[in-house]
Amino acid sequence: MTTSPEPMAILTTCCRRSVRDGSFIAGIYTLVLYMAVVIVGTFYLNSLLEPALLGVTLLSVVLAGFCVVTSVILIVGVCVDSKGMLLPWVTTVSCTTAIDIVLAVYLLKDVVEMPYLGGLFIIDSLLACVNVYCLLCVISQYQEYRAGRGRPEDNF
Repeated sequence: MTTSPEPMAILTTCCRRSVRDGSFIAGIYTLVLYMAVVIVGTFYLNSLLEPALLGVTLLSVVLAGFCVVTSVILIVGVCVDSKGMLLPWVTTVSCTTAIDIVLAVYLLKDVVEMPYLGGLFIIDSLLACVNVYCLLCVISQYQEYRAGRGRPEDNF
C-alpha cells in the first residue's frame, strides 16, 4: 500500500519570505488594522442615526474586536508552531473581510451623492485584497503544519 504525498500548500512563499514569517506578519498587520477599526468604529457609532448602518457598523466593530483577539492567538500559534491556533484567525478574518466587502458595495450606491465614498471604496478594496493575501498565507502555513512541515528548522 502506497501513501500519496501531502499536497503542496497554496503559497510556498509570502512577500519573499516563508509562509511562517508571512503568517507572523499577517498577524501583526491584522492586529494593528483591527485595533484601529475598533477605535475609530467605536467613536463613529455615536454619530450614526440610520438604524441599518448603525447595526452593520456595530457588527463590524464587534467582529474587528474578535479579529484583534484572534490576531494575538495567531501570533502565539506561529511562535509555538500550533496549527490549531491558526484556525480562529482564518475564520474571523474571512467573515470580517466578507462583511467588509458587502458593506463597501452597499456604500458604493451613494458615491454620486458623496464622492468621498469612492475613495473609501478604493481603500477598502485594497485592504480586502491584502486581507485575502494574508488569508492565503496563513492557510498555507496551516497546510504546512498539517503536512508536518513549516517549522523554523524545516527551512534549512
